[in-house]
Amino acid sequence: MPIALQAFTNTTNTVRIADSATAPGPVVTVGPQIPLVDGNSSYIWSPVSVSGQTVTFRSVFSLGAPLLGIALPLTVFYAYAGNETVSVTGTLQVLDILGVIVLTIPLFSGDTNLGNPLNVSTIAADTLLAASILGGTINITIDAVVTAPITTPYEPVNTGRYLGEITVQTIV
Repeated sequence: MPIALQAFTNTTNTVRIADSATAPGPVVTVGPQIPLVDGNSSYIWSPVSVSGQTVTFRSVFSLGAPLLGIALPLTVFYAYAGNETVSVTGTLQVLDILGVIVLTIPLFSGDTNLGNPLNVSTIAADTLLAASILGGTINITIDAVVTAPITTPYEPVNTGRYLGEITVQTIV
């Protein structure tokens, strides 16, 4: 299956939509950190870092929608890591050439890494786009709720970090 999109969370495609320590807004890099996600260690976090802080990140990944008159099967893989609990939800939206949403598909909901700071968790979803589309954009939105640790032995102590990678594959 060819790869239609492969991208990481970063300061240009991710914002904080909720933050228990400060107002929502942009993210900052806090890397390099471990574990690596597909060789990448460029973690992001809030500009404010507090013990036990909860931050909700929204990442939007876009790819061009083909000219469709038939079904297009897609597989979406998402790998993510954080230094405490991370829970992710994903949605796919198809926008026509004018930017109007013509289709919304839930991909996955509430997948969590169970608070393990040293592992990379993965989730996958398959979907079938069967709408007639004349170009436009496919947006995949990932919302991740991340809770920073409260106590040691985390390094650096009591700071948060989050990194995600999306891979979209298609049959066609």
